[in-house]
Amino acid sequence: MIRIYTLLWIGLFALAVLNGAIREIFYKEALGELAAHQLSTLTGCLLFFREHPQFLTKPFQNQKMYPEPDFLACS
Repeated sequence: MIRIYTLLWIGLFALAVLNGAIREIFYKEALGELAAHQLSTLTGCLLFFREHPQFLTKPFQNQKMYPEPDFLACS
């Protein structure tokens, strides 16, 4: 399971670098720094959900991984 998550993380890293390179090369000068960053954020989100659509459609299946907080144990 760790290998799968590591490969997915590396894939996301590659998408982030590609997204930043596209921003710097193609539309940063035309749009300006702020607008280029905003557009890059949007395209980054679209690339992320294109790569991992389960975050939009499936709830977490392993609830042990994200247990409910026990507030009484905190006091």
